[in-house]
Amino acid sequence: MVFYSYYIKNLRPKILFPDKNLIDVILGSMGVRTNFYEVLSSVDTVIKNNDFNMEVSFRKCSHVDSIPSYGVLFKLDGSTLYYSGDSNSISNFVLEGLEKGSIDFLYQDTCGIDYSENPHFYLGRLAKLIKPELRHKVYCMHIDPEFNRDEALELGFNVVEAVK
Repeated sequence: MVFYSYYIKNLRPKILFPDKNLIDVILGSMGVRTNFYEVLSSVDTVIKNNDFNMEVSFRKCSHVDSIPSYGVLFKLDGSTLYYSGDSNSISNFVLEGLEKGSIDFLYQDTCGIDYSENPHFYLGRLAKLIKPELRHKVYCMHIDPEFNRDEALELGFNVVEAVK
């Protein structure tokens, strides 16, 4: 996306990421020079536009030891959405937010296989953690070939659809 923006659209995209040095290293290892983009580096950011104000907050989460991962909390028009990113856990902050109504929607990295050191969150664990009456707020995403879409729907979760 950075290359496309820079070379095709003649734009220098702005990237929201809480650790500028880390994103510079990651993109640099792919050949992306720092003058191709701008990093807005903050754990909390407010994006203002004529049409809306959106608050964006990054929350560290677990995935694999060698790759840092962040979830993102979006607040817009009185609604709050938490996007887990690649994660094999759900923090108490998110669980309590769903329970108390301070988080309206949870997009959770979900997979169909359960094994030790899984970098993604197993659907069976999700069903144990989220009460049935709150599952309509949860959207399963990341979905691997072993993920059973029908089972997730029967459990009361939503499943994101790939847009083609």
